[in-house]
Amino acid sequence: MPFSGKAKAMLATDQFIQSLPEEVRTLFIDRLMLQRVRSGEWVYHLGDPAGGIYFIAEGGVRVEIATGALNTFIAHYIPAGFWFGEPSALTGQPRMVGVVAAQNSELLHISLPHLNQLIAQYPEILRHLAGITQMYLRTSIGAIADLMLRDTEARFIATVLRLAGIRDIETTTGRFDVFFSQEEIAAMANVARTTANTILGKLQKEGAVEITYRRVVILDSAKLRQFLQADT
Repeated sequence: MPFSGKAKAMLATDQFIQSLPEEVRTLFIDRLMLQRVRSGEWVYHLGDPAGGIYFIAEGGVRVEIATGALNTFIAHYIPAGFWFGEPSALTGQPRMVGVVAAQNSELLHISLPHLNQLIAQYPEILRHLAGITQMYLRTSIGAIADLMLRDTEARFIATVLRLAGIRDIETTTGRFDVFFSQEEIAAMANVARTTANTILGKLQKEGAVEITYRRVVILDSAKLRQFLQADT
């Protein structure tokens, strides 16, 4: 299924795609297939067999992780413009996380057989895919560091910034959506729901965020960072 001009434009500036040699880049893009997923629809579950990798052309997905034999919870959000699924594709091991659409989304997918075929022909693809894994490793380390913040408000604000995709970006303008409910953000920041409600109420009163149904919108990221710095 052909994909949209918007998706093609995003690939034209994507760091991973553009890092590939031109011949490999063309072959890789030719093997991408469009996959539309509705909000709440699973792309794959934790423990599913190994599969290919995905690029988010529109929308975004939530990432589910496990903390034990039975306990799972949503821990992160990946917006449009990013790849996911490469660890399992590279190792052949079952999926380490589950991925579910946070809203109606368009994904570009290369199947595992096609990916393996390209890697057999062009082994340098492995090094470029490792760059995606390194990016997520950096995000994971950052999330761990944020969860070690002793101040509850600082830990919560840091989590909100991460879920909006701007934790390490010194941006001061624009609206940024956090596609999680107050209860879900509280769980990810390891704070009580009542505490999360109090913090969000304060931030909304200060004009830093807007609280809507199952979503928090960042209105002033600079102000959030000021609160974060004051608390740490």
